[in-house]
Amino acid sequence: MRKVLELDSKHNEAMRYIGTSVKQKLDKFDEALEIFDKALEIVPEHVYVLLHKGLLLLKLERYNEALSCYDKVIQNSTKQCRSTV
Repeated sequence: MRKVLELDSKHNEAMRYIGTSVKQKLDKFDEALEIFDKALEIVPEHVYVLLHKGLLLLKLERYNEALSCYDKVIQNSTKQCRSTV
């Protein structure tokens, strides 16, 4: 996936995948947060990135920030459902 980012530095799905991998396999939480934040700069309402960022913040016991991510997940999920109806 890092090769994908070399070709397209704004490839949101690659960033989400790398951020999740870094979080789960390497326990490099600060690096994972940076990757999630970069992905959210490109697509601020990306539900899966927000969800994974919230999970990471929860693990770090940063509850208010995690709650903010989850609120955005709910808001954006609702918007996406409305747009498909």
